[in-house]
Amino acid sequence: MRIGDKRLKRAFDSVDVSQSVLANFLSQAATGRYELEGPEQLVRLLVTMTRHRLVSRARRERRLVRDVRRLAAEPGILEGVVDSRPSPSEIVSRQEQWELLRSSLSDEEQRIVDLRLAGHSWDEIAVHLGGTGPARRMQLSRRLDRLEREIAAAG
Repeated sequence: MRIGDKRLKRAFDSVDVSQSVLANFLSQAATGRYELEGPEQLVRLLVTMTRHRLVSRARRERRLVRDVRRLAAEPGILEGVVDSRPSPSEIVSRQEQWELLRSSLSDEEQRIVDLRLAGHSWDEIAVHLGGTGPARRMQLSRRLDRLEREIAAAG
């Protein structure tokens, strides 16, 4: 069953209605509410439930002053309104967090982070700083875990 009215399609999708009907049916069937004698009766019940749910959703949209007749704008016209990029305050906050993190690392740990951010593998980092790749990875991982615990304890 598909929603024919384009204005209603903008308010909700036929899949939403179908999932809602199936969820309701399954929860009610689990309680023993329905005694169905065959597949045809099940199909009729689900179609009826879907029709009722669709009518109910359409009425609800109109009642909530989200009258679908007012949704005449072209699809996608509002997509550019909300900027998905971080706000200036989020950028500053992230920079402050990054600087705080870096200042809490030792010089050696900062070099590990710098090399990793430059795209070096753990084995390449070990060549630069000594040791093994897994050991350098664990060194940084343990330090970050300690920092996380310290922050959680302070907050």
